[in-house]
Amino acid sequence: MRTICWLHISDFHLNEKQSKPQQAVLTAMLDDIKRRCGDGSTFDFILATGDLAFSGKEVEYNRVNTFFNDLSVAAGVPRDKIFCVPGNHDVDRERQKSCFTGARYMLQNQTAVYSFIADAEERETLLMRQKNFRQFQENFFSGQQREQTDDGLGYVSVIEVEDIRIAIIGLNSAWLAEGGRADEGQLLLGEQQVASAIEISKKATPHIAIGMAHHPFHLLRDFDQGPNRRRIEEACHFFHCGHLHESNASSVVSHAGRCLTLTAGASFESRETHNAYTAVRFDPLRARTEVTFVQYDPRQGVFSNESNRLYPHEINAVVSCTVGELAGAIERYCPSVANISHYLAALLLGGMSEVPIPGDQACAFGSVALLQKQPEDEFTVATENLLAVGNAIKLLHGRKSLDEILVANGGPIATYGEQLDAACKINNDLQAELAARETNARKLVDRGAVSGTFQHTLMLLDELRAADEWDTLREQAERSCDLADPTAAAKVKRLWALSLARSTERADHRRAINLYRELATSQGEAEDWANLTMLLVNEGDYAQAKATVLEAIEAFPQNIDGFVQIGMKIVAETGDVPFRELLSAYRARKGTA
Repeated sequence: MRTICWLHISDFHLNEKQSKPQQAVLTAMLDDIKRRCGDGSTFDFILATGDLAFSGKEVEYNRVNTFFNDLSVAAGVPRDKIFCVPGNHDVDRERQKSCFTGARYMLQNQTAVYSFIADAEERETLLMRQKNFRQFQENFFSGQQREQTDDGLGYVSVIEVEDIRIAIIGLNSAWLAEGGRADEGQLLLGEQQVASAIEISKKATPHIAIGMAHHPFHLLRDFDQGPNRRRIEEACHFFHCGHLHESNASSVVSHAGRCLTLTAGASFESRETHNAYTAVRFDPLRARTEVTFVQYDPRQGVFSNESNRLYPHEINAVVSCTVGELAGAIERYCPSVANISHYLAALLLGGMSEVPIPGDQACAFGSVALLQKQPEDEFTVATENLLAVGNAIKLLHGRKSLDEILVANGGPIATYGEQLDAACKINNDLQAELAARETNARKLVDRGAVSGTFQHTLMLLDELRAADEWDTLREQAERSCDLADPTAAAKVKRLWALSLARSTERADHRRAINLYRELATSQGEAEDWANLTMLLVNEGDYAQAKATVLEAIEAFPQNIDGFVQIGMKIVAETGDVPFRELLSAYRARKGTA
């Protein structure tokens, strides 16, 4: 399963008056895109987020037509894989002036917008201002499969890149646009357009949904901005826009997932400005997106300045499977890991989240985020490759059998098994801990795997933790702590406690202590006991901290070294010599066991 790549371009403002400087800049952009293709980049599609023309005149689209032909050749992307939406410069402002003025005055709430859009005659009269853009879109992209929204404003196209189905959601944010400061806070998408587009895209059950419009959300009217922004950010994995003439990216997390918003710089503003375009590389197996912003250097006359940013992503299962089903497939594919097949299956499906983290003397279990902070070695690489198999399963199951998916993508499972075997030879306790994890994972089979909804919640919280977004993590975890699945609920409670522990408020620390105590005395893990102890130490409750350390040593003898180390911190702060001697006795007992 390969990386998916696309270009994001915007704001060309093509017209005859500036044809010479535009030709110089856009030719340089096409040359740079050709160079990238020559260096091995392959672009699967192109998104153009508006302001193709300068004033929406028919003659300007002759230049647009020529440019898109050249772009198609330079990028190696066929016409039907180029998607565009109109901007305010694609509006012919000399048409339907009275209709536009009246609509601006009347459309002050969603009820009025619904009524106006539902009236085909009123709607089409206003849309005559975008006639030349719409005509260009119909003619140039005649082979493109697009399903229009109910109001005819937006559309959805569904494409496939190898095994990945992608929904492109094109939204018209310029139907009430004029341009300039007069548009700020006055534009509309309309709930009907957005809801209809999202419904069309959902019918296609895409793996990835990409929304696009010319204007960023903050230019919409208040009553239109909030509901539609929420809909788009919950339904889309990416949202592309332009208009601001500035390249930027921001990642928004909601209860439904993560949406990466990408704002394109202007492909042509002037010969003297830092014009720009964006290249996006989405790696579905690694669940991450690399965004490259490329800028024009007016002194050199080339696109040579670039910056790269990496963003985590979230893969949602199109068709979910159970831990038992996947464990069986793992055993068939790689019999050598049959003794931990359910644990591996639970890891890949999100039912379990902690992985071994080998050290010099011992091997602890911790989150993937914690593992990723360790120095890179063969084991950390093998673990990340293993988890990538889980993304392949989430993407492909339902279209291919689990056996087929593992044959094509399951190689890291065997490699990870070999790495675990090597770690077990160094640390005898690891084998026992893996056996315990396997037993717990088999319990998921008895009550069913963590449902798709719970998987989604857990993945979202894990991403927030990895990104150090503690305030959002706290809010989301507190809302989700009553999940029906006990394993999922315990993990949510664990992450909630962790976010509270990061607070500077003492009351939050006491709440975290209570949560960790609940976890530790029920189905707690060694990490819960360790975190509980450290919080008690930080609060100065040394008596409870010492008692907790001793309980933890009895409950997790394989982790004695770690708990003794925590205990020695208590000794260092209190000077409690008898407690130090007790810890030494526990450690000596382990050495003779």
